[in-house]
Amino acid sequence: MTAMAKDGVIEAFESTEHTFLVGVQWHPEALVKRDDATSLRLFERFVEAAT
Repeated sequence: MTAMAKDGVIEAFESTEHTFLVGVQWHPEALVKRDDATSLRLFERFVEAAT
């Protein structure tokens, strides 16, 4: 688990055992359009892992 909301809801998780595994409880594709740096990094890391 990487991120948890104040109410205890898990918002994100990652794995150290896989090349790339990330799950998030928001829509990074929508936030990238608003220049959200955290969401943009998710896509950048995905591309890095895939190449």
